[in-house]
Amino acid sequence: MSIYGPKIRLPSISLPRLRVPKINTKKAMPVVMIIALIILISLIFMMADLDFNSPVKVNWKNNPLDLKNSESQYAELNLVLVNTSKEITSMTLDVSSKSNEIIIFCPDNEFPNVSPGNNRQTTCLVRRNPNEKVFSGNYTIDIKTNLGDAQTLLEIKTK
Repeated sequence: MSIYGPKIRLPSISLPRLRVPKINTKKAMPVVMIIALIILISLIFMMADLDFNSPVKVNWKNNPLDLKNSESQYAELNLVLVNTSKEITSMTLDVSSKSNEIIIFCPDNEFPNVSPGNNRQTTCLVRRNPNEKVFSGNYTIDIKTNLGDAQTLLEIKTK
């Protein structure tokens, strides 16, 4: 008898060897490349999060709005409204913000008889509210149309 207990003589077991099939790399390479390309393209589209059928396209001028030098500065919110429906429609526009620190002025709010696939352009002016104290930061602006909506950010720098 040993320190660890009695010696037990069990029969030895041999496990079968696993055989990994050999892959012909010359034949499998095109298939692997096609699968990798499909995965890459799908990842690019998922990461880009592009909405090609969006009724509102946003472009800023003078954003971030720098209020250090002059209190009468403004930013331009250039909008392209696209008729994404399949019929002639009148498009309505509502641009607003929940914050009282900024004022948004859009001269055009209604665009009658827009053909499918056509667009209308308009420019809205965004400036600080002189009656409110404005802080540095991002201000969310909601853009709503009867065909869809979008959000954009105005950044204000005061210091």
